[in-house]
Amino acid sequence: MVASAENRLTDDQLVAQVNTMIIAATDTTSNVLSRTLHVLSERLDVQDKIRQEISDARANLGEDELTYDMLMELPWLDAICRETLRLYTPAIELDRVVTRDTVLPLSRHVLDNKGNFIHKIPLAKGTNVTFSIYGYNRSKDVWGPDATEWKPERWFSPLPESAKMMPNGTVYSNIMTFSAGKRACIGFKSAKFEMKLIFFYLVEASKFLPTDDDIFWNASYVVYPSTLENKRGR
Repeated sequence: MVASAENRLTDDQLVAQVNTMIIAATDTTSNVLSRTLHVLSERLDVQDKIRQEISDARANLGEDELTYDMLMELPWLDAICRETLRLYTPAIELDRVVTRDTVLPLSRHVLDNKGNFIHKIPLAKGTNVTFSIYGYNRSKDVWGPDATEWKPERWFSPLPESAKMMPNGTVYSNIMTFSAGKRACIGFKSAKFEMKLIFFYLVEASKFLPTDDDIFWNASYVVYPSTLENKRGR
């Protein structure tokens, strides 16, 4: 509302952007919320830390309302969101189309079936490229030997040099969950806010315990949970 005329979105543009964020965020955000609650139900020690942090924040608020800045600055709440989005990204891969002939450099060489080392891959215009979000977010070359472990405390220390030096163009925490570059997720800040707000009130009001059901996480375009009984069609 306060933007200058040349920087302001038109009503049609605004409606289009809101529709994009609402539609695109429905399955991704809801399923990563489910995954986080599932992890917290198995890690009651971390859940207790978050609950204490929320309790302290509530005491400091007094009669005041929860503010955006206070919500964003809760360290344990921030750490569990970052770590779940890193390890359990709701979308496991993305597709892109090469717009011009180019050469893709490799961060490390690979050996082909003829014994040759490959340092780069030529890509012709129009080539479809699929890249693994899981692969980058769980890479031990980037995140260290504990890359496949859910450790929210990693975000209380500086990132490994290998992660900080990786020129990936990501928009959030050096992870690929929200993609990178000009076509990165336009709603990533909204998603972070939504996650933290929901966790604040849920963890404050309830304690989440492990279920007796076996939970299976289906690797679809968006990872979603089901019980093993449902997966078998029972």
